[in-house]
Parts: sequence; C-alpha cells; structure tokens
Amino acid sequence: MKMPASAVFLVLGLVLATLSGCRGSASGGTGGSRDESQAAPEAPQPLLALDADDYLVAVTTADILPEYQDERLVAKKRKSVPDSPVTVSLEGYDARRRKAVKLWDSVTKATGFRGFTMTLMDLVGDHSMEIVCRGVNGSGQRTLDVFRKSYAPKSKGPAYTSVCEIMAEEIRIEKVERPEGYQTGQKNGPSFPLVAYAADRESRNPMDLVRTTYSWKYAETRYVAGPPEKVSAEKVEQRQLEELFAENTVEGFERFLEGTWKKPSERTITKSDSADPAILFQPSGKTIAFYSADSVEIYEWLESRRTLYNGLLVIAENRSNAAASIRKILSIFVRTPSSIEVSIQGADQYDNSDGTYARTSTMDAGKGIEIHPTSTLERSGFQGTFLGEKGLRIVFSGDRAVVSDGKKTQSALCTVFLLADRRILSLRILSENGLSKDQRDYLIEERDRGGSGRSARSLVLVPVTLTSRGYEEMAGDTLSEDPAALSER
Repeated sequence: MKMPASAVFLVLGLVLATLSGCRGSASGGTGGSRDESQAAPEAPQPLLALDADDYLVAVTTADILPEYQDERLVAKKRKSVPDSPVTVSLEGYDARRRKAVKLWDSVTKATGFRGFTMTLMDLVGDHSMEIVCRGVNGSGQRTLDVFRKSYAPKSKGPAYTSVCEIMAEEIRIEKVERPEGYQTGQKNGPSFPLVAYAADRESRNPMDLVRTTYSWKYAETRYVAGPPEKVSAEKVEQRQLEELFAENTVEGFERFLEGTWKKPSERTITKSDSADPAILFQPSGKTIAFYSADSVEIYEWLESRRTLYNGLLVIAENRSNAAASIRKILSIFVRTPSSIEVSIQGADQYDNSDGTYARTSTMDAGKGIEIHPTSTLERSGFQGTFLGEKGLRIVFSGDRAVVSDGKKTQSALCTVFLLADRRILSLRILSENGLSKDQRDYLIEERDRGGSGRSARSLVLVPVTLTSRGYEEMAGDTLSEDPAALSER
C-alpha cells in the first residue's frame, strides 16, 4: 500500500525538526551526522612510503606480532592499471634494526578501492587472528579473502597464507555463539561458517538464490566449500524483511539499500529500459548516484535517519556548485525486499519526484561506480597541463581546473570516479558567480608514446557522455598531457 503524500511530509517535517535541533550535539540521534566542532581523530598512515605508481586504499592498525611494534595493514592499488587487484601488506617497526619493514604482502580478489575493508577476526576459533579482507571486483561481485598465519622458518620472517577466496553477489560471515571457556581463553570455540549467495541461473525468478557454505577443515588447514543449496525467493524475502525490521538500525537499512534500484517508466511502447531513472546507493563510499537517460548526478551521502519501522530519511549533497551546494532529501519506505517507494525533494519544484523503484538483478546501471575523493587528485596523476587537438587547454591543480579554448578562460571543479573499473574525469564549468553552468566528462586512458619506462606512457582524456548503462564516446577534443611536462619526467 502506498503511503499518502500527507503522511510522508508529516514524517519528513518531524524528522527535519529533530535534525535541526540536534545538529552539532553529540547525542543527536542514531544517524551518521557529522559534528563539525570536533576534530576527527587522525587516521593511521603507512610506515613505508608508497611507490610512485601506487595509491593508498586503506590503512588499519594491527597488533598481531609481539616481536614487532606499531604494525599496520596497508592496502594499495596501481594507478596505471585500473583493473589491478588490491594488494595487502603488513608493516611493522623492527626495534632491533631500528626501522620500519614490510613483513608480508599478498594480492586479493578485489579490484575496487571503495568499500575495501581489512579486519582482524578469529574465524577459526583457536584464538589466532585471521586477516579478513572484503571488497568488490570489476564485475560488481563481493570478494572475501582470508589470510591465516603460517609457521615459516624464522629466517623468512612472519608469513600469512590464503585459506579462503570467495567471489559472489553476497557474502556473509555467520557468527556463532562460543562457550564461556573460549571467552576466558581456556578452550577453542567453533569456527564461523562463511556463506556465499549467487543468483540461481537455472531459475526464471531473479530472487531465487544458490547458497554455498564454506566450513573450516583442520585437516586441510583451509575453508572448504560445501554442496550448493537452492534457496527459494519466498524464503529469501521473508528472511530479509525480518532481519531488516528487527535490527532497526541506520546501518542495517543502508546495507539493505546498497546497489541499483530502477524506476520503471509507464511506457506503452516496448523499448529498452536503459532510459529508466535509477538510483545507485553506495553506503560504503557514502555516495548516491542518480541516473537519467543522458546524465549521472553524484551526491555525497550526508545523513541517514530511521523514521517508521520501514522508513529511512536520507540527506544527500552535490558540491559541484562552488557558491552553494545542492541538496536532495529522500524519504524511503520498504515495501518488499525488491521494491521501495522513494520521495525526493530537491532544490526546486522541478527537482521533486516520487515513485516505486525495483531492485535490479544485475548492475547494468552504474556498474561498479566508485567515487575517487578530489583531495587525492594529485596522487592520481591529475595535475599539470593537458592540450587538445583543436586548441583546448586544461590546467589541473588539486580539485580545480582552468579551461581555455583561445577565446575565453573558465574555472572548473573536477571529480574522478570509477565506472566499471574505468576512470572517468568529470568537469563542472563554473560561471562568474561560481554556479555550475556546464558539465564535460572524459574517459581517462594511459597510452604508450614509444620508448621504455614509465616516462614513455602518458594520460589521454577522451570525451564521453554518461548514460544509465555507463558511458559512450562522443565527438570532441581529445586531450593529451603537455609534451613539455612529459620530457621533464
């Protein structure tokens, strides 16, 4: 049953009143509001310098080797290879040698840098911490890599061995209760099963799944997959809603929304659904992408608030406007595991909409989109001058750019993001009063200029147009790095 508009706006008004009264307070609800008055704790940094062709994906502290100090788990990825795997390494300070050293490293099945996490967890139940890495690959699948400490000869130092690699649409670690003896360190406990879900390719119902359970086998010292089990759509739906409503948290609701939702249009003529509006929720990267037939708008996910038992209020912001940011307020209500009602309030009446959105069974809209923070543009190689074949010139500096075509010079804001593991550069051309008046999008390619070494390669910006299915190349001025700057490498 669709909620009346009056009820939606009543709930919206009550929640917004609460938000305005609580903003800036540490006790302002259960959502993810940011307290600007309090400085964020300093994030851990790698102990060792990154290579010139690497960028940092994630860092977390680790206290797992008593013979070393200040250990860090560091995840990084090659800049020059968009589909390169995320590499994880363990660094620590060696007091005997009085320097930081790399103790171990390995590649993972993940290729995306947004949403990649590393945690230490006793999956096996023997009080030994495994390194658990979760991420996303180029096909949009979830990935899980588990590394367990192995007992290599002392001369070779510490070592971790891969004991599980999973790629699936959904992966869960099913924690089981462990006895009191485990909690006090006197006994081992049961291991945690790892469960992977994939679409049932033999079924016509996209909600039907195949479940595979991975169990720890001491004899084989690794996780071993059990036989696939079919799970009917009815059981899946019932379980999803029960878990969502029982958890009653913002985080649980955000996880439920993760992925692409399409709003089917009321067309009488049969045609491709590529023009249907769509919303891509990415809670791990705190971004929301709104798709239409010929454009993509990317918003930062600022806040979430639970409203009714099946409702969530979301505040999102697009900061491409230098003078004033643009906000959208979304009232979201869950109807079934595969459908939600969304009411969107924008900057003006023409930006307001409401309707029912259906979860897509494949990531055909915005497949694998990931936002690359503008604060790291320089680390990604986007600085300096790019020249076009028809006289266009763009000079990048941080998240700003100056665009000139020989007749006029304009300022622009720039953002880099991944779309199906291809890097896209989006330029927002600004008017004199700082408002966004035009958008240009480019596919970033690295091409060989001949010769050898890193200096023999250069970046090229190819004009594209963004669509609900990704991007399409278009006519325009292709830009290359300034040859004068390349000769100085």
